[in-house]
Amino acid sequence: MKTISLLVITTALLSLNACSKDYSPSEKDTGESMYQTACVNCHKKDEKGMIFTLDRENSNVNYIKKRIAEGSMRMPKFPNINAEQAQQLGDYILKNSTVKN
Repeated sequence: MKTISLLVITTALLSLNACSKDYSPSEKDTGESMYQTACVNCHKKDEKGMIFTLDRENSNVNYIKKRIAEGSMRMPKFPNINAEQAQQLGDYILKNSTVKN
């Protein structure tokens, strides 16, 4: 049982490491390319091609930009993504997500 718990913890830590807070997009990166490089390991599109199903109150670019800048319980913050890049990434995420009714 201890081996399984250790394996689960190790796997979780490694997958969080895939979302590297050290990621720095280039000036040429688009919202889609940033998503493909920094986000897709943890936030894969579903069978309909959607990234998230967002609550109505979270379905705005300011909420997404805040998550990018500050992170959350399981997601690291991305301090190297500037405001313009966060806007592009947020727009891409919103365009490719659905909103709960």
